[in-house]
Amino acid sequence: MIETFARRWSVEVVFRSSKQVLDIEGPQQWCQESIEKMAPWVWLMQSVVTVWYLRAGYASPEAIAMRETMGAWDSEWSLRHMVQVLRRATLDETINPTSAEPTELLKLIETLKNCVNLAA
Repeated sequence: MIETFARRWSVEVVFRSSKQVLDIEGPQQWCQESIEKMAPWVWLMQSVVTVWYLRAGYASPEAIAMRETMGAWDSEWSLRHMVQVLRRATLDETINPTSAEPTELLKLIETLKNCVNLAA
């Protein structure tokens, strides 16, 4: 029984992360087909974020900076942490604060709005 529970634990962690971090239960679905598509899509995104973090995100300046401010209760291997690092890395790559042209600044503001809207 303990062995069965231990094998099931990783699946439970994925379900909890799907609900708490990626808000899998947030969107209202009106047909069975939509419901059946949502869970695999969210789990695919969890996998993509995890693979990105392991391959590139872990060594990124954003991850290093976030590790320095983590509390004793935080885990750098949690999905929540990985998503936060991805958001910061995306913003840092997208926005160039030294741009002096007004048209470029307007583009950066629009990009920032889009990133913030995607993060919400």
